[in-house]
Amino acid sequence: MKADSKSTSRFRWVVAALFFLAYMVAGADRANIGVVVPFSNRNTT
Repeated sequence: MKADSKSTSRFRWVVAALFFLAYMVAGADRANIGVVVPFSNRNTT
C-alpha cells in the first residue's frame, strides 16, 4: 500500500508541473501578443 501511495504522490507532482508549465506558456504567449499587436496594427493600416 505504501508503494501505491508514493506513485500517486509522484503522479500528482507531475500533473501539477504540467499545469504550471501550461500556465506559464499561456502567460508568455499573452504577453507577447500584447507587445506585437500595436506593431501589427500599424503595418496594416
